[in-house]
Amino acid sequence: MLKWFGRRAHQAKPNEATPAFLQAREVVSIVAELDSLKGLTVVTDALAALTNRPLLLSDRFDEIHVLDAAGQRRLFELIKEYLATPRHRKSRESELWGGAYRYLQELYLAYLFCLQRYEEDPLGATRFKQTLPIAISRALRALRLQLKWALLRYTTPERRIWTEMAGLYTFALDNAVAEHEVPLYPGRPITVRQEFVKGLMVAACSNDTLRPPELDLATRLVDHYAKYFVVAEEPFEGATHWFNMRDPRPPVRNSVVPHEHARVLYIGAGSALEELKAVEAHFVYAGAMPADLVYYDNQDNQTMLAVIKHMAQDWAGKTQARRDERKKHTSRATVVPGLTEIFRSLDFAVNDSLDFTDQPAVESWIVEDTSVGGYGAVIPAVAGDWVEVGSLIGIEGTSIREWRIGVIRRVNRLEGNRQRVGVQLLGSGAALVTLVQKVFSPDASAAADVPAKAEPAVLITRDPEMQAQVEVIARSGMFTHLNYAEMSLGDKVFGLKPTRIVERNARGDRVAFQVVEVV
Repeated sequence: MLKWFGRRAHQAKPNEATPAFLQAREVVSIVAELDSLKGLTVVTDALAALTNRPLLLSDRFDEIHVLDAAGQRRLFELIKEYLATPRHRKSRESELWGGAYRYLQELYLAYLFCLQRYEEDPLGATRFKQTLPIAISRALRALRLQLKWALLRYTTPERRIWTEMAGLYTFALDNAVAEHEVPLYPGRPITVRQEFVKGLMVAACSNDTLRPPELDLATRLVDHYAKYFVVAEEPFEGATHWFNMRDPRPPVRNSVVPHEHARVLYIGAGSALEELKAVEAHFVYAGAMPADLVYYDNQDNQTMLAVIKHMAQDWAGKTQARRDERKKHTSRATVVPGLTEIFRSLDFAVNDSLDFTDQPAVESWIVEDTSVGGYGAVIPAVAGDWVEVGSLIGIEGTSIREWRIGVIRRVNRLEGNRQRVGVQLLGSGAALVTLVQKVFSPDASAAADVPAKAEPAVLITRDPEMQAQVEVIARSGMFTHLNYAEMSLGDKVFGLKPTRIVERNARGDRVAFQVVEVV
């Protein structure tokens, strides 16, 4: 059955040289001197060149094993770079993403080729048979990581991923190796069944609400807790999704009834949900994550905690419902990205200007549905180099000339490199204000007259003179210590006492204040 799957590991284009074959040990020595992307490219080319090399099946597997180990290290370094900056140059982002994805494709095809060879002549591959569940598990892992990288880019995963996952799992069942515990990699025992359900559980999470670093952590949690997941042919308590082995597509929620002819596998988190709750309790008690859940140097514990809460909600089968009903209403809206461009646009609005010619960041979006609390929009491909979950935007409708501040909460990529986004509107308005922090003096009960820089900010509360509480979007980190502030709006000055940080990210902080006085 596997002979129908996959593609050639490397198909040379016209006038393109086929990658030269190198022994895996040679590749390892070359890669040691290169950066993550160049090193991964060398490993990828070596995997591609290996396909047409006449080797015994066991020797082929040994070569792939060495190349796989070298590639893993480079892939880990590459994803750290990919996630380190919320916005790359488009060319660099494409290089990083394309380098990782092509490597994972070639790695999958290398293991698949071994499995196809084994299927053709199982009696002639007795030594390889001992590693058969390892090869299947690693092929499934390569597919799962392709799924992950597609989600990191907010693009729809290729349909073939589901077809090939289903085929590999069926192949493991037919060969009675699905339950064999084997060392997937040194120190990491796994079964084919567990590796198969990892991919399904990654897809079963509401990934389009997570920023790329959060999504990366979510997939690592899935990997970590795989042994607790449950997959069964019959519904069970705690099952949240099902997967049709006869028509493989992303897992479907249990609220949808499967077709009567479907060959369904039901999946759920099992006792992994209790494990997540235990981690949350540990964090509350110890103020730190367990050592086995620390994946990066300087990992943000608060981010991990937020991801754990998100995953616990998903694994419990609970989804975040929209607070406001959305209505179909197609219109255009003017959008600017980030605080700097928002400041400029609000300054223009004060002067009642419609001239956006000197604002290259301004874009026109198609709004398809609206609600009291937000928009659903389809955006052009030019926006794809900066749009991600958590991005702050300024948005102004064509029918109502009023600026509002929004934050992107969901992203899905469509055909033609278009993206559908869900935007939550923050506050009830948007006005450009000036903030000056007031620092307490240790020798005085009032704020000290310490010179402070006036900085622009956005007031998102209407009629501040009539309010006891207001909210402001300020530069990220400006109110780390929640200092008192004065806010200037027109000819009015407001004394503000900060009460809490409502939301914080690398793009700007949403801060709540109590209005102390108005002058």
